[in-house]
Amino acid sequence: MESTKYQVFISSTYKDLEDERESIIKAVLEMYHIPIGMEMFSAEDEEQWEIIRRTIDVSDYYVLILGLRYGSKTSDGISFTQKEYEYALEKKIPILAFVMSDDVSLPKSRRDDDLSDINAFRSTVLDNSKMAQFWETKDELIKSVSISLMKQIMQKPGVGWVRGDKLGVEEDLSKELTNLSKENRTLREKIVELESKISPKVPKIEVNVASLSVSQDYHNLEPKVLPSKLSRGDIPRHLTKYLGDADIDAFNNSLPSESDLTEYNIASNRYHKLTNYSTPLVIKVSNIGTCKAQNIYVEIVFPNTVAVYDQNETFVEPENPIPENPLVEAGRQYEKEKLTYMIQCMV
Repeated sequence: MESTKYQVFISSTYKDLEDERESIIKAVLEMYHIPIGMEMFSAEDEEQWEIIRRTIDVSDYYVLILGLRYGSKTSDGISFTQKEYEYALEKKIPILAFVMSDDVSLPKSRRDDDLSDINAFRSTVLDNSKMAQFWETKDELIKSVSISLMKQIMQKPGVGWVRGDKLGVEEDLSKELTNLSKENRTLREKIVELESKISPKVPKIEVNVASLSVSQDYHNLEPKVLPSKLSRGDIPRHLTKYLGDADIDAFNNSLPSESDLTEYNIASNRYHKLTNYSTPLVIKVSNIGTCKAQNIYVEIVFPNTVAVYDQNETFVEPENPIPENPLVEAGRQYEKEKLTYMIQCMV
């Protein structure tokens, strides 16, 4: 029996391939090698990814099983399975990939409704792994994994593990390794001590303001235009009886100046934007330094083009300085009299 035992990291989604994983683990054990899967140990107090990474580092072979589920995503936006695969690829650990045929009939619990993520991952694996194999049944998968793993061990044997009594290490070499280990630990402690002296612990305050979104209609408010003065010649013949010279003079005299209208348009535009396009201001203050910060005062100064106000503050809409055109009121009187006349004729 070969005295070297190889560690085989088995990577896949879990619930949909639980039976397949168990059978592969048994097959690797029957070959007298060491299968490693994340279901075999808990994360304890360490970060889960840190344990996965260190486990892959000391593995000799990486077996990837892909079904039709992508799996839960990490904070990086990719699944744990894909993150494990990319790390094994980066570390140049021999990868044996087995991809389920996409025409296999599966229950809904074993396949994603949206296959875009898993299909993209499958394409990446097939592009990177020229020796990737397709499978349909569990028995076919186990057979392929066993044969491929045996071939890989024969062609590219890994570092592996051996029993302590099989090493044949001489006593002097063992002592030398022990001494080097102690020296290495002493040097590391010295480096930490020196770094603590040359790198003073200071707080470093970072202030981030969340980006604000502005609608495309933000600048679409049309400004008021100063109307022309009325004259008797502007009045339609059928409205002359309802509009006298005094009405015309009153309208013309109440028209605002150009400067007054400009001031109104500015105030109206500001009111429109404040009431329709204001967004909450989210400010995040964090300490990215090497020690705690106390009695910190942060002053944020905004440019004049930014209006900052309290959430409960209310705004008064500016009054339109342009008076109603007397032709409008004359038209209403004309229509009213016309309607009265028509009713009388019908009676």
